Amino acid sequence: MSSESLWLLAELASELSTATDLSALQHILGRKLRWLFDFDRCTLAIRFKSTDLDYLLLEISNRSDGSPPPAQRFPLTAGWPGRVLREAKPYFIADLSQPSSEVTLIEGECGISAAAGSLMLLPLQSGELTLGSLNFSANHANAYSATWRSLASLLAAQVAGQLGSILAHQRLQQQAERESLLGGITLRIRHSLNLEDILNATVREVRQLLSTDRVVVYQFDGHWQGKVTVEEVVSPWPSALGASGQENCFSQGYAPLYQGGRVRAIPDIQQAGLDPCHVDFLRKLAVQASLIVPILTGSRLWGLLIAHECRAPRLWQDSDLKLLQQLADHIAIAIQQAELYSQIQASARQSREQAQKLSDTLEELRTTQMQLIQSEKMSSLGLVVAGIAHEINNTINFIHANLPYAQDYVAKLSEILAAYQVHNLRPPPAIAKLQDELELDYIRQDFPKLFRSMQEGSERIRAVILTLRNFSRLDEAERKSVDLHEGLESSLLILQYRFKKGCQLTRHYSALPLVECYASQINQVLLNLLSNALDAAGEQGEVTITTTWSAPDWVTIAIQDNGPGIPAEIQPQIFEPFFTTKEMGKGTGLGLSICRKVIVEGHGGQIHCISSPGRGAEFRLELPLYSQTPRPF
Repeated sequence: MSSESLWLLAELASELSTATDLSALQHILGRKLRWLFDFDRCTLAIRFKSTDLDYLLLEISNRSDGSPPPAQRFPLTAGWPGRVLREAKPYFIADLSQPSSEVTLIEGECGISAAAGSLMLLPLQSGELTLGSLNFSANHANAYSATWRSLASLLAAQVAGQLGSILAHQRLQQQAERESLLGGITLRIRHSLNLEDILNATVREVRQLLSTDRVVVYQFDGHWQGKVTVEEVVSPWPSALGASGQENCFSQGYAPLYQGGRVRAIPDIQQAGLDPCHVDFLRKLAVQASLIVPILTGSRLWGLLIAHECRAPRLWQDSDLKLLQQLADHIAIAIQQAELYSQIQASARQSREQAQKLSDTLEELRTTQMQLIQSEKMSSLGLVVAGIAHEINNTINFIHANLPYAQDYVAKLSEILAAYQVHNLRPPPAIAKLQDELELDYIRQDFPKLFRSMQEGSERIRAVILTLRNFSRLDEAERKSVDLHEGLESSLLILQYRFKKGCQLTRHYSALPLVECYASQINQVLLNLLSNALDAAGEQGEVTITTTWSAPDWVTIAIQDNGPGIPAEIQPQIFEPFFTTKEMGKGTGLGLSICRKVIVEGHGGQIHCISSPGRGAEFRLELPLYSQTPRPF
């Protein structure tokens, strides 16, 4: 072995020590090996683990092609490099043209040309492990002397040592990347309950780490059918998002196996013995190899985490499968957390809804209670009014019925007195004095006027009693066709004392048909609205009542005042129970609420407030002629 060769080998060893990755190792060998050996092509086969079933072939140097081809993977059973890796011994084949060589080459087989005339295949060993092989081929025969072989052995030892360091570094780096990925996913699970974000981040980082073409999450439904719900894919391969397997494809046997914890690495879907429906499904997605692990939440098969290789078949590494299993476990935790959070949210939402429903019910009960109290007050008032009207009616009827007789008796007495005065022109002094003291002539003249006043008073009392009876209508519990103008006039009669203080009343009555309604309730609404209008208008204000037959089956009553009006911001609240703008002790806040319930819920009508500050307020009632409401408020 020449000193020059040793110097070159030492220089190569020095440069190899600077290589930190396979690309740098490939570059250094490509530059230096031609100074040591005479060859036409050199490749480097790498077996990353002793358990790997394939090897990576890197082009080091090739005289026939200036640009090296990309790295390729081959099964461990393929080609002479695979043989060297399996047998862990060198091969020096001086002349491939000799029959005694027992070598048959296939064109392009594992980076060795069929035109090769000689081969030198060197195993790269680190201890008992065969890390790879350095493969030389020449287009001519080569004797491969002892010196050549010794130099080759030294070269193999140097390359093996550096390759071992690079592979160890890569394994540590890969382990760090995978631990970082797992840590990142764990951190996301701890800090986020958004399952979609976690799944998207997982498939994206797994695809990059495995350098594969597609990673998907396939989610099952309750009948073993499912679809791809999350995906990360690179161009030019088609998207599988939303894709679902053929009906019953999984239920025929796959899903129960995965439910039992099965994991599967498929290097070639055409050679894996899959069901035709499964193969068709994968072929549509351009899948050639796949790695599948189940996502189990307890004993439930939630879905599958799948890696797809579309470019070519692929021999998956044990570390790939382990990584996917670990991630599937983390995804299962995220799913359980998300489902638990969803359940808690649903429970909280249901609790809030129940609490709101209970609050609404309590408020409705409170409102109903107050309205019932108010209604009972009105009913009691009606009973009192009806009772008083009945008693007064009996008394006034007695007086009214006897007034004509009394008037007749007085007329007869007056006639007799007149006759006495004619026939007794000079009464005794005592009687004459009494006539002067009692002013008998004045009494005879004024007495008929007194009777007429009494007659008018009794008739007015009878009219008031009739109005009170019409307003209370205690004898009319059922729906009845009534004249709304009568209800208005009855209410106005009750409030007449307030108009006498100076407030003006204007009526614009149109001809109205009879309206089918609960008269006492409608009268209560009219009395309430008129009383509110008088409160707003004040003693010197004005109240206007307008009635119209607004549509074939509807009538409208509008009660308007010229008071200060109602601010727009509180108008939506005025029909709410217990809302009032009056001073404390002057209003319960139930009047308009009861009005709305009577008109809207009790009669199927509408009530509106039209107001602007400084221009008064108008309350407009719209009532159907024939209400379809089944029961009164």
